[in-house]
Amino acid sequence: MIEGVNIGHALIAGLLAGFVMTLAAYWMEGVFGFPRMDFGMTGLKYMGGDKPGWWFVGQAAHHLDSMLLALVYAGAVFLNLGDIFDKPVEWWWGPLAGLGYGFVVFLIVPTGIMGTITVLLGGQLPRDRKMLVANVLLHLIWGVVLGALYFPAR
Repeated sequence: MIEGVNIGHALIAGLLAGFVMTLAAYWMEGVFGFPRMDFGMTGLKYMGGDKPGWWFVGQAAHHLDSMLLALVYAGAVFLNLGDIFDKPVEWWWGPLAGLGYGFVVFLIVPTGIMGTITVLLGGQLPRDRKMLVANVLLHLIWGVVLGALYFPAR
C-alpha cells in the first residue's frame, strides 16, 4: 500500500480513461480517416490467434493495462506534484501531468514494448504516419482524461 494513493479511485480513473481512449480511436477513424486502431484486436494478434471471443480478451487486456498504468500515475506522478512545485496541488495540474504521462506511456508501451514483440514475432513496425499521429493523440487523450479523473480528496 502506497501512502496517499487512493487505489480504488486510481483503478476507476484508469478504466474510464481506457474506455475513452477506445471510443476516441473509433471516432478518429470515422471522422478524420485515421487508420483503424481496434484495441480488441491485440487479443487476436498477440494472445490467441483468430479464435472466437478473443476480441473481448484484447479489450479486457487493454483496460487492465490502463488500470495498472493509472496506479503508476497515482503513485509516481500525482503524489510528487506538490513536492515538485512546493505548493498545494491545484485541480488543473492533474490534466497537465496526465498529458505528459500519456506521452511517456506512448514512448514506452506501444513504441518500445509492443514494437519489440512485433519484431520478435516476425512482423514489421507500421510506417504509416497517420498511425503514429493517431497513436500519439490517443495516448495524450488517455493521459488528460486520467489526470482529470484522478484527483483524490485529501
